[in-house]
Amino acid sequence: MTDQDFYTTVAKSGKAEFKDRGSKFIGYVCPITSIEDCKERLNDVKKEHPKATHHCFAWRLGLDNIPGA
Repeated sequence: MTDQDFYTTVAKSGKAEFKDRGSKFIGYVCPITSIEDCKERLNDVKKEHPKATHHCFAWRLGLDNIPGA
């Protein structure tokens, strides 16, 4: 087996906060298994922080288009 036979994924949820010049940045990570999971978690975060001015997000499902996968 080579390094290309493995990939790293999220095992459990986590949260981190960072403050800079009066702004507060909160990052979340969580395991998901579907696009619906991602949308539900994003909605949870929006409800938790209703005064946030924007919500940046990304997800990756499956091994599509990963060289060696």
